Amino acid sequence: MDPEKTIAFDAVERARAAFDGFPNHWQIASLAIERLAADERVIGLYLSGSFANGKPDHWSDVDLYVVVPDGAADDLIGSHQRLISEVGSIATKFPATHLGDPRQIIVFYRAIEPIHFDYQYRELGQLEARPQDSNVTILLDRTGELERWREACRREATPSGLTLAELQHLEDRFWAWCWYTHAKIERGELWVAREAVEFLRNEVLLPLAHREGQIFEGNRRLESKLPNDTQDLLESTIPKGHSASSYSQALDRTMDVYLQLFRSIPPHHRAEVQLVDRDYFRAKMTGYKKASPSAGQSD
Repeated sequence: MDPEKTIAFDAVERARAAFDGFPNHWQIASLAIERLAADERVIGLYLSGSFANGKPDHWSDVDLYVVVPDGAADDLIGSHQRLISEVGSIATKFPATHLGDPRQIIVFYRAIEPIHFDYQYRELGQLEARPQDSNVTILLDRTGELERWREACRREATPSGLTLAELQHLEDRFWAWCWYTHAKIERGELWVAREAVEFLRNEVLLPLAHREGQIFEGNRRLESKLPNDTQDLLESTIPKGHSASSYSQALDRTMDVYLQLFRSIPPHHRAEVQLVDRDYFRAKMTGYKKASPSAGQSD
C-alpha cells in the first residue's frame, strides 16, 4: 500500500472511536481526516473539544486542528479549499475573522441537521503548552512534535485562579466601567447600556467566579462548572427588561455581585490588591445609598 494511504488510513482509525454513535459527524470527519492526512505537507492533525474529551452530543461541532510548517498556513488554506468542498455538501463556509482568527475555517455541511466543522490551521511554532490541550486526540504526527507538545501541556500547572496582576487589572477598571454604564443609562442610550452590562458580567464577574483548577472559557459549560449559588448570582445581574430602570437595577446588582465575589478570594490574596475608592463611585450613581464598610474600603 502507498505509504501516504497507510498514514491516512491510520489517522482515520485513530479518530473512529471518538465518533461512535454519531454517524453523520463521522461521515464528514472521516473524509476530512483521510484527505488531510494524505497531504504530505500537513505535519499533524488532532481533535479538540467535545469529540476529544469524550462528551459530544449531536449539537457538538468538530474541532479539527491542521498543523503545518511555519509560514505555510495561508498557502495550505488556499490549496485546501477544494478538499474542504469535496468532503460534503456545504451550506455555508467562512473564516473566523469575527473571532480574530482568519486561519480557522468554519464550515456547515448539509446532513439531517447541519454539521458544524472547524478546520483550525496552526503553524508548528504557534503550538503553546496549555493545560486545556492536555487531552487532545492526536491523529497524525509526522515528526513527533505533537506528542512532545501534548506532554508539555500535561506538565503545565493547573490554573490557580486569577493572579494578583489580573485582580488588580479588574479592580482598577471595574468601577470606571460601571460609571460609563451608568452614564449611558442616564443618557437614555439603552442599547449601549445593555451591551455594557453584558460586558461587565462576561469580562469581570465571570473570571472572578472561576476558582482553582477551572479553565476559563467564558460562558461555556458554566452550567456544569460553577455551583448553583454562583450561577444564581450571575443570573441576578441579567436585566429584567429594556428600560432605564431595568438596566440601573442590573448595574447595582452587578456591583453587589462584584463585591461578593471579591470577598470570596482568599484573604491573603485579595489583601494585596490596591482598592479603588469604591464608595465614591457608588455614591455618585443614581439610586445607590453610600456603601456600608463591609461592601467598601474594608474589602
